[in-house]
Amino acid sequence: TVVGCFFSVVTLLLARPLLGPNERRAKAAKQRISWKEGLDYATQDKLPRNLAILVFLLAVQTAAVDYVFRVRAAQSFVQDEAALATLFGLLNATVGVGAILFSFGLTRPLLERLGVFIFLSVVPAICFASAGAGLLLPELFIPIFVLKTVEMMGSLSLNQPGLQLLYAPMRLDLRDALRAVTDGAI
Repeated sequence: TVVGCFFSVVTLLLARPLLGPNERRAKAAKQRISWKEGLDYATQDKLPRNLAILVFLLAVQTAAVDYVFRVRAAQSFVQDEAALATLFGLLNATVGVGAILFSFGLTRPLLERLGVFIFLSVVPAICFASAGAGLLLPELFIPIFVLKTVEMMGSLSLNQPGLQLLYAPMRLDLRDALRAVTDGAI
C-alpha cells in the first residue's frame, strides 16, 4: 500500500502541468454565479428546464428499477443467501464488462449516427421493453435481470456522456450552477 500511495503522489505531481496555469483556473472561479441564479436560469429557459426534467426522470427510473429488482430478487431467491450473493456478483460483473464494452465500442458510433437525444433514449427504451417482458412473463426473472443490467450500464456508460453533451452549449458559469441545482437535488 505504501508503494501504491507513492506512485499515486508521483502520478499526481506529473499530471499537474497538464491541468494548465493557475491564472485561468482562478479567473473561471471568479465568474461563478449563485445557486439562486442557476435556479432562475433553469426555470426560465427551455434547454435547462428540459435537462433538469430529464435528470429527474432518469433518477426516478433508477430508483424504480432498483426497487423492482430488489423485490423480485428477494422473492426469487427466498432463504438462499448464497444464490442472492451470486446474483448480485453476476449483476455487477455483467454491468462492469458491458459498460466498458459499450463505452469503447458503441458510444461514439451511436452519438455520431443518432444524435444525443436518441442516444439518451436507448436505455429507457430497452428498460421499457424489459419491464414489459417482466410483466408478461412474471414467472421469469431474466427480464428483470436485463432491466437492472441495462439501467446500471446506462448510468455508467450512456447517461453521463449524453448529459454532458447537453450541458455543453450553456455558458460555463450557468452550466456549473445548473448542474449544482439539478444534480444536487437528485
